[in-house]
Amino acid sequence: MKGAILITEFQKRAKCPNVAKSDRKREGTVKSSLKMLVVGLVLVGAFQVEAQNLLPSFGDSNLQVQVSGYTHIYSLPDSKTAPRPDKVGIPDDDSDIQWGLCRVKMDIKSSTPFGGFVQIEAVDLDDSSKNWLRQAHVSYKANDDWSFNVGRLFVAASASAPSPFGQETVRCYRWPFAFYAYGAQVAGNLGNGWSILSDVTGKSGVSFDSGDNWDGVENSTRLQKKITKDWSVAGTVQLSEDFEGVALDSAYQLGKLCLRGTAYGKYMTDDAVADTKGFYTYAGYEVLKGVELHGQYDHQVNKDDIWTVGTRLWAPKNWVELTVDYEMVNGQSDDNRVIARLETRF
Repeated sequence: MKGAILITEFQKRAKCPNVAKSDRKREGTVKSSLKMLVVGLVLVGAFQVEAQNLLPSFGDSNLQVQVSGYTHIYSLPDSKTAPRPDKVGIPDDDSDIQWGLCRVKMDIKSSTPFGGFVQIEAVDLDDSSKNWLRQAHVSYKANDDWSFNVGRLFVAASASAPSPFGQETVRCYRWPFAFYAYGAQVAGNLGNGWSILSDVTGKSGVSFDSGDNWDGVENSTRLQKKITKDWSVAGTVQLSEDFEGVALDSAYQLGKLCLRGTAYGKYMTDDAVADTKGFYTYAGYEVLKGVELHGQYDHQVNKDDIWTVGTRLWAPKNWVELTVDYEMVNGQSDDNRVIARLETRF
């Protein structure tokens, strides 16, 4: 089972019909260049074997910088329950085939306790209204058990959600909490299997360049207990002026069998805004080396349930992974669809 760090955001991009011709031409040129880049990465990943990273690190004995990342090409027929995000279509923006994600990460390490981390969403670089700067923080490692981050963070509240990197199903389950905010964060090992991740930030869920980033103070804290080497449970709380959030999750890995589940609630302080409550369960089994069968149930109160069954294929010695799922929506048979994702790491 792979760690929960990040999650895919499926957000509908608003289309602007009154864009100037020069802007449309420039956007088309950028998108064409991005398409060529992702095709190149897929081809490189397909033939790369037994390497820690496709891109070499650079620096000297005092400073090392490692650039890495991953990219997703999706096949997503549109649906009312989960509208297809307006990303880079292949061959055009109305296509079901989309380049939906390309995370580029820069991990900076030094001979001192200080370091840094930057993550951008390259697909959104051609749109200034999108939140393409996901993380950018300075880190300080006090010792083997405690570290601190200051800057644009991945907040503890969303650590219950699976990362889009190596996520087993094509689409993540519905998740009510935001992922990024500016602030300070501490991560620590409390001993006896207990660990903590806690942060104090400005407003989460807004673009990195928005003036709303400092519109209020939020706190999120995640406390995790590793009961055995294969079984962990965790609880997360997020507090802000606008809402209170809580999540409970557990993960169990027994050989080739993986079980995982999360329950959550987001309770708004404004009675006019509806609360969001739900849970999900996931089960996956590696039937053959590099072949996994899986199923997922996604329930959200006052929303249609979503069932997912599918398979994930990967070659252990290279950097390409293919997932094909059949997604079923209770009460919305027209939204049932086959979806797919090709992941390439670099």
